[in-house]
Amino acid sequence: HTTWVNVDGVHDKELIEEIGRQAQLHPLLLEEIMNTYVRPKFEDHGNRLYFNLKMLGVSPNRNEIIAEQVGIILGHNFVISFQEKEGDLFEPLRDRLRENKGLLRVKPVDYFFYRLVDTIVDNYFLVFENITERTEELEKQVLESATPELLKEIQKVKKTLIRIRRMTMPLREAVSSLYKEDSLMISADTKNFIRDVYDHLMQLIESGESQ
Repeated sequence: HTTWVNVDGVHDKELIEEIGRQAQLHPLLLEEIMNTYVRPKFEDHGNRLYFNLKMLGVSPNRNEIIAEQVGIILGHNFVISFQEKEGDLFEPLRDRLRENKGLLRVKPVDYFFYRLVDTIVDNYFLVFENITERTEELEKQVLESATPELLKEIQKVKKTLIRIRRMTMPLREAVSSLYKEDSLMISADTKNFIRDVYDHLMQLIESGESQ
């Protein structure tokens, strides 16, 4: 069996330490899980893999990009995901598990790990669509009347793109390490899927540069 434990909230030190004891996680790794300011990274701890990245979303008013830290631990028969707060992008995966659809209940645990990462990265495309809509609208408005307010909005979008770039560039390197390194935890079959995530990140980085 594969066990998936999803933890909402990474600031409950006692809870994180208890999970760490049961999952045999190094204390330094637990410190990283509770640190929401670390760059996206991949670490191979032999019988445990650690991967963290930012889960992006769009605010209800569609004017802000929301970023949340997610840390994922892969063990031999379990995955533990740590999130800053409640609410995520994984409900479609939960539905497929409940309904026993697709490959989630058939493939090994490393495939499920990949699906979590892939789900987060795929949502980056929706975030970039939102930014593209904003830049196209700003372009129209600037041609009509270049007001100081518009310049402020353009600067705001620029800062958002720089912020996302700081997330996607190290994430690209982390995903690259994930499929290039000879880890006992990731099968050759799953590495093919992870390479697809890397290609998606390259598309996102090019889109960001274009914007």
